[in-house]
Amino acid sequence: MKVIFTGKNFDRGLDAGDRFTILQMAQTMGAIRVDSTDATANLCICVDYWPKERRLLQHLHRQNIPLFLIKQEPPVILPEHASANPHKLFTGVYTRGVAASDNTLRFPNSWEIPSEKWSSSKRKRRFIAISADKWSAMQGELYSLRRQIYTSTDLLDLYGRDWSMKPLQKSIMLMKEIGLVVKFGKMPLLPDLPLHLRSPVSYLGTVAKKTEVMSSYDYSLVIENSADYMSEKLMDALLAGTLPVYVGPEVDKFGIPPEFTIQVPPEERLIKLAMKEALQRDTARHREALWDWLSLDSTKELWHSKPSNSDLLEKIFQDYEDWRDSTVK
Repeated sequence: MKVIFTGKNFDRGLDAGDRFTILQMAQTMGAIRVDSTDATANLCICVDYWPKERRLLQHLHRQNIPLFLIKQEPPVILPEHASANPHKLFTGVYTRGVAASDNTLRFPNSWEIPSEKWSSSKRKRRFIAISADKWSAMQGELYSLRRQIYTSTDLLDLYGRDWSMKPLQKSIMLMKEIGLVVKFGKMPLLPDLPLHLRSPVSYLGTVAKKTEVMSSYDYSLVIENSADYMSEKLMDALLAGTLPVYVGPEVDKFGIPPEFTIQVPPEERLIKLAMKEALQRDTARHREALWDWLSLDSTKELWHSKPSNSDLLEKIFQDYEDWRDSTVK
């Protein structure tokens, strides 16, 4: 089967060493990657709609090459994903990270879990958060909430890129984000500039391996990009053996036992209160139960990027076969 791959993230994994990206898994399953000019292509898989590729996708659509879109980024990052089927170009659309009644597509994880149980002797009884300094002009974003917490509590150490960005660079980024939303035809959120330019209380730089650094802390704070979307962040925190205070969709809808997180609404006061209360919890007992759950084959099947991407690709290839049979008839 000849496949054209496009989109913002078709060849990207969760880290540089991820061997189970959509592209790599498709090739492992026998797909042949071809150039977008190849008229013999059977289908096109787009991983995260990229506006600059709109003309290419429209051209392929006119050539009657079926297009399949995998939405991995939420609308607060890619505003076009707010549309169920951007520009009505796609034969099939598959949304990750959003709970569904029939088949929830979880955001895959590179699944770094130690061969032995985590040690508690070297852990800091503090919170850790790992996230880049981002901002979105889309309604529903939680980046502003992250910034409110990071810049006002001394219970947390923050890691991630761009937090030391110069004010001029930040201003340019803000204008670009506003432009993306306006171009999509939505009313943008205007930035709270004083908040955006405020520095975190305890910023400790970037990290090469998230799980390794997180494993040196007892607690984590995980605030999703938006309240209805679950990324890889929560599983990163659990795989590191931390007790997460979590802001995002209900975890049980994704198959995560609620007792492994402290879930709170997206309100600054409640988050800070939950963080203070979490410091009184027995994290050793939490890690014992968490380890047992993570060690289950059924848990890994749901979250590891290899089976996750493989299952999704099988669904896409079957949908392509169904489309082809329907067009022949």
